[in-house]
Amino acid sequence: MIAPGQHRLVRLQLVNWGTFHGYFDLPVPRSGLLVTGPSGSGKSSLLDALASVLVQPRWLQFNAAAQEGGVADRSRTLVSYVRGAYKREADGTTGEVSTTFLRPGATWSAVALTFDDAAGRVTTVLRLFHLPRGTTAAGDLASVFCLAEEPVDLLALEPFAKDGLDQRRLKAAHPGWSVQTTYSAFSPRLQRRLGLASDQAQRLLHKTQSAKNLTSLDTLLREFMLDQPDTFDLVTSATEQFHELAAAHASVVDARRQKEALAPLRPLDGERAHWLAERDALAGEQRHLETVRLARQLEATAAELAQLETRLERLAAEVSAADAAEHARRDDRDAAWRLVEGRGGRELEALEREAAALRATVAQRAQVRRQVQATADAVGLALPPGEAGWVAFVAEAEAAAAALAEDEDAREARHRLSGEHADARDRVRRIEGELQALRLQRSGLEQPLVSLRDALVAATGAPSERLPFAGELIEVRPDEAAWTGPIERILRSLARTLLVPDDLYPHVSSLVDERSLGLRLLYARVPARVDEVPERADPRSLVHKVTVAASEHGAWLAAELARRFDYACVDSVAALRGVTRGVTRAGQVRHSEVRHEKDDRTAVDDRRHWVLGSSRTARQEALLAALAEAQGAEAAARAARDAAEAA
Repeated sequence: MIAPGQHRLVRLQLVNWGTFHGYFDLPVPRSGLLVTGPSGSGKSSLLDALASVLVQPRWLQFNAAAQEGGVADRSRTLVSYVRGAYKREADGTTGEVSTTFLRPGATWSAVALTFDDAAGRVTTVLRLFHLPRGTTAAGDLASVFCLAEEPVDLLALEPFAKDGLDQRRLKAAHPGWSVQTTYSAFSPRLQRRLGLASDQAQRLLHKTQSAKNLTSLDTLLREFMLDQPDTFDLVTSATEQFHELAAAHASVVDARRQKEALAPLRPLDGERAHWLAERDALAGEQRHLETVRLARQLEATAAELAQLETRLERLAAEVSAADAAEHARRDDRDAAWRLVEGRGGRELEALEREAAALRATVAQRAQVRRQVQATADAVGLALPPGEAGWVAFVAEAEAAAAALAEDEDAREARHRLSGEHADARDRVRRIEGELQALRLQRSGLEQPLVSLRDALVAATGAPSERLPFAGELIEVRPDEAAWTGPIERILRSLARTLLVPDDLYPHVSSLVDERSLGLRLLYARVPARVDEVPERADPRSLVHKVTVAASEHGAWLAAELARRFDYACVDSVAALRGVTRGVTRAGQVRHSEVRHEKDDRTAVDDRRHWVLGSSRTARQEALLAALAEAQGAEAAARAARDAAEAA
């Protein structure tokens, strides 16, 4: 063995580090390894991976090996390596320069270094990272350092880092490991295990790894190999003492300036006290002002009251005189009534009351005669002028009433026509409502489902494109339009299914459970990663007759179609009997060897009930045709009803 007892790197493992997307495993022979390649092939990324574990963060310089003089590349950071930055480009419209990442969503990254001393001791030092979705801030990057006295397979640590760093589970699964969140707690264990003398030795190791050339040997010795002399501490102490003297001098100067600034305040304080006293005196007068005003008002009211009392005494005398005059007039009136009654006045009053009652009776009977006259004229009868022809008139009236009476069949027919017109009018209004709702939404799905989706979008704050219905992403190919009706029947349940991304699933599921929806909702949790979609050999398969719109749900939806809806579209029932799952043009579906279905509650070519695709044209045209038909039926029903009413 080469240099037994000396720790040498034997294995480098990377997960999602820079442009090394996914898992990367590099064995390193004990005799050495040469890494060569053109610019941009990843040589510096490998050295930066070593440095991210072996160097304290404050001394860390990325891509220094590719720079003159060992100067760091500021565009490379831990965040850029975890995100997988691979190019920078300018926006053609705004001119803003932005970075393009391989991993824009929530991601995890890891670097593992395995050392072997050729004497039976194996050490693995590693660092795990996690970065949430939608951020490139260094403060949002979480990391943890680990040291294991054994070989480690980096992919086995994915469950502890994929959805966020879980140190508690990691420590429980590997109790013998050293797991630290800070490098200051991690470096002593690393130095003891690998035989590194100090932090300065780690800096020297980083310098030798990243040095493209050495411009000054003095700088190398002074900064990386020699201890700091005591004179540096003496200079620091002298500087601190100077700062203390400077602070004392500044304090004396401040006190002098404060005295000069405060001296003019004494006369100002006296003037302020004078004006405060005057303000208090005015406030006292203000408090008593209302009392003085009320006293003077009371004096004026007392004088006015004395005048009114005098006037009241004068008016009381006038009232007494008026009462005496009124008594005299009342005595005169009583004497006159007695004189009238003595000459037959009581009989006159009774006759006047009887005459008034008779006049009222005459007016009432004249009104009744006018009403009877109008009715008689309407039916062609002559009202007799007196009592002589009344019996004959009553007989003629009864005969006319019997002739004009509506029979029961005619009444029922009239009611039936009125009901048919009301039903036709309701159908027109219902179709008009569906058209109005269709103009306000972006798909052919029912308005209650679209309204529920809009409520979920508002509650989660996510864009509506992230919560589509499956039917909005599926289109029947134009050259296969003849199969739209049968395909709609098979995919109707899937088309009305709400697709929920994995990160929104907890929020959406809670909202659905908390609310009373008032309808039946199907929703599917869409995972971030989808297995490979199986190929379908049969060219008649429904899967080949539809297209799936590009979106974050497209891969999952295509796999779901291939897995659950591999139905052969056949032209005859005989061909249907020859497949395991299929559908005919008439809409008969064979789901398995034994289960068949044909749902003719609506016609297979009735476009009003189609829900696939983001276009509303087909359903709108069908509703317009149905509206024209319903309006014609309503007009015919109204004409029939009006004819019956006229009859």
